[in-house]
Amino acid sequence: MFKKIQHKTNTDREVNAQRRAKVFSYYNNRPAVADESSREARGSSTNSPKKSTSSNGFKSIVYVIFGFVMLGIIAYSTTLSSEPRIVQASSSAADLDVDSTLPSGKKLASYEQQINTIFNNSWTNKNKLLIDAGAVALEIEEKYPELGDVAVVLPFVGRKPVIKVIPAKPAIVLGNGDGAYVLSAAGRVLSEAADYDKKTIRPLPVVIDQSGLELKSGDPGLRGEAVVFILDIINYLEADKLTVENIILPFDSPYDIHVNLAAKQYFAKFNMTGDSDIQSGSLLAINKKLNETNIMPTEYIDVRVTGKVFYK
Repeated sequence: MFKKIQHKTNTDREVNAQRRAKVFSYYNNRPAVADESSREARGSSTNSPKKSTSSNGFKSIVYVIFGFVMLGIIAYSTTLSSEPRIVQASSSAADLDVDSTLPSGKKLASYEQQINTIFNNSWTNKNKLLIDAGAVALEIEEKYPELGDVAVVLPFVGRKPVIKVIPAKPAIVLGNGDGAYVLSAAGRVLSEAADYDKKTIRPLPVVIDQSGLELKSGDPGLRGEAVVFILDIINYLEADKLTVENIILPFDSPYDIHVNLAAKQYFAKFNMTGDSDIQSGSLLAINKKLNETNIMPTEYIDVRVTGKVFYK
């Protein structure tokens, strides 16, 4: 009556097994090489933090050392040698040999030791950032006036400073009861006349100061304007063949000068507050007129007042 149901157990199992075999799986089908690469990558990613930390630490140490080295180099580059080099800074192409303007026996190089001492007086003089170059130059000028104008030049590269000097050219010889001194065009005492060679002193005009003022090297012997006034008069008169023997600064008239002329019985009175050219021109004019009339003053010719001439 009833039909026997047939079970398909084995057949269904085979079909299911085949279906499972056909299902794609990434992990089941990837190649072995990929597995190896994945393991190596995972291994390297696990070890990289340790290597990176070690590398960064080493670089930091290198940077610190490099920074200290650079700071040391910069600090050293700002230091100065205490042995500067002295050179002449020419004010014009026609300058005389520098050594001929200095006291006899002295050369420009002979001042190096003294200037080294000035640089060693203060530790600030050994650093480019701290040195007061103007103050050092002024100290050199005060101690050695014969060096004239001094400038301290600091090197941008290197450590040796350069001292540039324009030596003061001897202008006049100033004599008083205390001695004879060589003055520059600025009126400053360079040194005693005895310190200079005779061939340097001989062509210089002689000015006699009757005030008896005591002087020493570096002192202001005369005002610079007075020296210029005297030199202008001498040049003006000698251009007209009048030779000046000497010039006297009377003690009772600080602005007057008495000019003694060679082969003349009289002296000429000038005033330094006036114009040197006008007064010199007045003297030349009256001298020419007196020669034409055979009148010769025996005491003085006074040209101090502009437009007027007095003689005696």
